Amino acid sequence: MRPYLPVSRCPIPTAGHFAQAEPVDLIGNKLSVWAASDVLLVVEVSDETVVQDLNRKADLYSRAGYPTYWVVTKDVIYEHTEPTSEGYRTRTRYRPGDHIPVHYADTTIAVDDLLFSR
Repeated sequence: MRPYLPVSRCPIPTAGHFAQAEPVDLIGNKLSVWAASDVLLVVEVSDETVVQDLNRKADLYSRAGYPTYWVVTKDVIYEHTEPTSEGYRTRTRYRPGDHIPVHYADTTIAVDDLLFSR
């Protein structure tokens, strides 16, 4: 049996909603709302913004001290760990068939369950 993993869910944006998204540079100012020690995992579901999410946002989250940051695309999940003021030390790419270790919950999550769930 898998342990319960609390998840904060947001509505899935519609195509027109993306035009209302805030520029990434404004996000850095809002990160101080949460203490990085209170957040175990940050997840970006990425399509058109994958380059921005893997670079600029990863730098912002790392400098803020968030321990684990995932970028989920339609084909792969990137996990960033070991934050420093210079960026995350480690970025691991998980593909379908792989399992991502979730250390804080002492479990793993199948990439297939995240990318291909019904």
